[in-house]
Amino acid sequence: MKIKILLLALLLPILSFAQNPFDIRTNKKPTGKNPSIQAELIDGRQSTAPNFLPPGVLTKADLSNAKTIKYHLKHEPNNGLPIWLDVIKPKAEGGFGVAKLTEAYALQTVLADLPGLFLWDENTKLIKKSSETDELGITHIRYTQQYKGVDVNGGIWILHIKDNQVISGNGRIYPSRELAISNPISANQALQNATNYVAKNLHEFQNSTFDFIDRKPKMELVIDFEITAELKPTYVYKTEIRPTDMHVYEVYIDAYSGKILQTIDLLCSIDGPKTATATDLNNQNRSINTYQKGSSYYLIDATKSMFNVGQSSLPNDPVGAIWTINANNTDATSVTQISSGSNSWSDKSSVSAHYNAGLAFDYYKNTFNRNSINGSGGTIISVINVTDNGSSMENAYWNGQAMFYGNGGSAFKPLAGALDVAGHELTHGVVSNSANLEYKGQSGAINESMADIFGAMIDRDDWKMGEDVVKTTVFKSGALRDLQDPHNGGTSLSNNGYQPAKMSEFYTGSQDNGGVHINSGIVNKAYYLIATAVGKDKAEKMYYRALTVYLTSKSQFLDLRYAAEKSATDLYGATELAAVKSAFDQVEIFDPNAGSGGGSGGGSTGGSDIPTNTGTENIISVDLNTADANTFYKSTTTPDGWQPLSQRTPKRKASVTDKGDFMYYVSSTNILYRVQLTSPYTETQVSNDLWDNVAISKNGKLLAAVTTEVDSSIWVYNFDLASWKRFQLYNPTYTQGVSGGNVLYADAIEFDNTGQFILYDGRNIIPSDFGSDIDYWDVGVIRIWDNTANGWGDGKIEKIFTQLPEDVSIGNGTYSKNSPYIIAFDYIDANAGDYAVLGVNTITNTTGVIYEQTALGFPNYSNKDDKLIFDATTTGGDKVIAVQELAANKIEAKAGANASILIPDGKWGVWYANGTRNLLSDKKDILSFAFPNLSTQPEGKIVGTTITVDIPSGTNLTSLTPTFTYSADATVTVNSTIQTSGVDKQNFSSNVIYKVTAQDGTSKNYLIKVTAAQTSIEEIAKNISIYPNPSSSKLWIESQVYINSIAVFTTDGKELNLSWDKNTLDVSNLATGIYFIEIQTEQGKITKRFSKI
Repeated sequence: MKIKILLLALLLPILSFAQNPFDIRTNKKPTGKNPSIQAELIDGRQSTAPNFLPPGVLTKADLSNAKTIKYHLKHEPNNGLPIWLDVIKPKAEGGFGVAKLTEAYALQTVLADLPGLFLWDENTKLIKKSSETDELGITHIRYTQQYKGVDVNGGIWILHIKDNQVISGNGRIYPSRELAISNPISANQALQNATNYVAKNLHEFQNSTFDFIDRKPKMELVIDFEITAELKPTYVYKTEIRPTDMHVYEVYIDAYSGKILQTIDLLCSIDGPKTATATDLNNQNRSINTYQKGSSYYLIDATKSMFNVGQSSLPNDPVGAIWTINANNTDATSVTQISSGSNSWSDKSSVSAHYNAGLAFDYYKNTFNRNSINGSGGTIISVINVTDNGSSMENAYWNGQAMFYGNGGSAFKPLAGALDVAGHELTHGVVSNSANLEYKGQSGAINESMADIFGAMIDRDDWKMGEDVVKTTVFKSGALRDLQDPHNGGTSLSNNGYQPAKMSEFYTGSQDNGGVHINSGIVNKAYYLIATAVGKDKAEKMYYRALTVYLTSKSQFLDLRYAAEKSATDLYGATELAAVKSAFDQVEIFDPNAGSGGGSGGGSTGGSDIPTNTGTENIISVDLNTADANTFYKSTTTPDGWQPLSQRTPKRKASVTDKGDFMYYVSSTNILYRVQLTSPYTETQVSNDLWDNVAISKNGKLLAAVTTEVDSSIWVYNFDLASWKRFQLYNPTYTQGVSGGNVLYADAIEFDNTGQFILYDGRNIIPSDFGSDIDYWDVGVIRIWDNTANGWGDGKIEKIFTQLPEDVSIGNGTYSKNSPYIIAFDYIDANAGDYAVLGVNTITNTTGVIYEQTALGFPNYSNKDDKLIFDATTTGGDKVIAVQELAANKIEAKAGANASILIPDGKWGVWYANGTRNLLSDKKDILSFAFPNLSTQPEGKIVGTTITVDIPSGTNLTSLTPTFTYSADATVTVNSTIQTSGVDKQNFSSNVIYKVTAQDGTSKNYLIKVTAAQTSIEEIAKNISIYPNPSSSKLWIESQVYINSIAVFTTDGKELNLSWDKNTLDVSNLATGIYFIEIQTEQGKITKRFSKI
């Protein structure tokens, strides 16, 4: 077939969504059926395993650059009026990094282009009214729209100019519609009509009692488009009438007939922000911001700078507000507004939650100029009275969309009463929208630490966490955690609230996602030491910069040290840098200073590619030509060689095994079929049950399906075991043992390369009793199989993104063929009417625009990941499968490449190859090996599989902690025990074997040889010093070699019993005189003399 160029249609955006387009894919009904299968339910909320994928950050996609057009005009969704204009600039072309200025973006050129964008005729003009330049150097020129010389009511356009070039425009512009402008009634007649109407129908006139109030009527002739329906222009007198000193009415009079068309009471609307005083859970009187709508008041704070009045529909859909609602002692299965008829509030939990959320917003806005938790003005929702499986919940959590508070129990009071708890949980939202730290091991401990740190900075009167809500019968210290003293009054993990305070106390077990809450105490203590040294104001700014600028999803403790050091240097100077270094040294997070990196694994991306399938490439597609009885076709990628596969109408796109021997699909009658993709192309019914969608694993051993019933689960069948399991869908949170719930069902499903995970999109709903439900689609990953154990997975779920932007849904996710950490998906912004196919690297958390269009794309990667195919629509409205060449990063379109039609009259393309390959990574290398806590910070020399390290003379070889990096997706063990870089100690007095096991099960053994330099006893003596000498109390012994023991003798040879702790001798009780210290090292005995004064 002939390839056609896919023309990009300059169409108006979709103006409204009666239904989310993702919803339309499925016709689930209350009458849907579950299969007649007995299957154990696996619920990942019971899993204690560490997180396997950090959720990424998705911001509103900038789709203005997706097409090679000069302008991106955005429209009001309800009536289609132009409201925003982005001017798309070319990349810099000038030499020495200076962009070449062009006349194309000059003010006069853009003004000349606007009539074509706004579809104006020659009678409509923009008249300049004002111009001002702000503190950023941006000039804002305000224009009024006129038609035939008459102002259009509300027709305002503002152009924004920087460096002599227009960068954007906004306002509200009305279309050119023919309207006669001649012979209106007189202004006096119009005023008389308005005055009579007000006096008769609205308010009688009274004499003025205040000289300073101007009661003179105001009047102007304007054209109004919104008095009548369908944006029909009307020539009117717009008048302002004041019958009393207080009341004022706006009256619109037909300029030809004199008829009163509309009145607006400019004072009668009492809706808007209000304030109230109420008592919180700590019996403190708080001033809270509420919102009045009609005769009712709501816990909605619309006073913050992020509030978007244009997008908000109050009270049930505020945008950019702080909103507190009630779960009514349910598992958030249904929520209601918290309202009052008198602006009085007796529910103390709601007062605390609302007040604390406002303080958290103010802290981030005033301290860091951060616009809400997600950084882009997202609504902060607090839900009170939340239960856990029907019982009182002793927790609070942030689920990526909202803050949920339980009412406590045996260990906690109602959780909404703690400002630092609110700050902690909301900071998880900041973390997930910035560094997005993986929630396991050291990165998870940094995640928890950041939440504690900024929780403590929001509630900055002390260093304790949760002191307002814990019960001392459980937490003896009176606090959940203590940044100043991580031990929190305890001596071990058996004491509630205890945390390690330094790396030598690091928890290495598997509980708590590898110690995310436990080990956060170490980095909490580092922050406390920094803040004590330089002050909280400086410390919080350094850590916020570290979090938002330098840290990444897999950052370890050493990465945090480097990030804090760099932030100290960026913002301040040597004093602050020294404080950071000292703090991390004190908690034993040492700087290796040798480039070893200190991480626990990974190359540059943190993910491993797999080999490309070298077989013959083909595409499965669905034919939309109704004259052809065939539906599924197999073709080459040109395309050519069309082979019909079925005449049944499919309900979803097909799923194909990696080696291309079979495809599976569900028909429009909900029957599951399998088609052989080689001759004789046999089609077989697989199941008698009804299904909604299906996916086959790459190796063909597992089959996943979703039912026609709304059952919040994914069903998985193992062909080898001949058994089913059902996996529960839920929304994960940062709080162990608690989920966000509210997943209605899944639709699109796809296996990853390992066969252990399923990528799915799910519809999420928080039902509402007061208006529209909170309803959105997002993409998650669920673990359904464990290759290591060769058994069923634990059902644990991670989300690809946390807290989607306002009005955004995503779905139809698909994995890259060769890079399992790359995913493409459909993106919809319901408010803007934008559709796009985006790509994301889940390791670097980088998102790119592949193609902007006007429909769902159902994307699929090519065999080599150099192209993406997706559903599209041509300028003429034809449905096609399009192809777009990709950039090397696989998540953006290749620069200069245009999308083209690949298969006309087609949809739901699946690109595959008939060949075999290893579906798991075979990478198994140690990349670096060092001992950063030794004085010389030695780094190993790697030759083949032998690593040699020379360490200082006298070092105790029996207990050394190495720092190492290794291949992504591999594991490192010593004697079958998993090793964690910078944590696990080993005895290197003899050679040690480190075994690196790749994802595919193959392994490589590394021989580690550690050698201590041989130095004479005389040289060693020079490297040991004691001070101060003479001493009156403490005597310090500084040594660059390991000291086995210390003994003190009098001049007559009598040994004394003195306390020696960490190279410190207490000599305060000795009599004045001369003494000898005998120091035993690995190389021999050294004697020093000191004086007691």
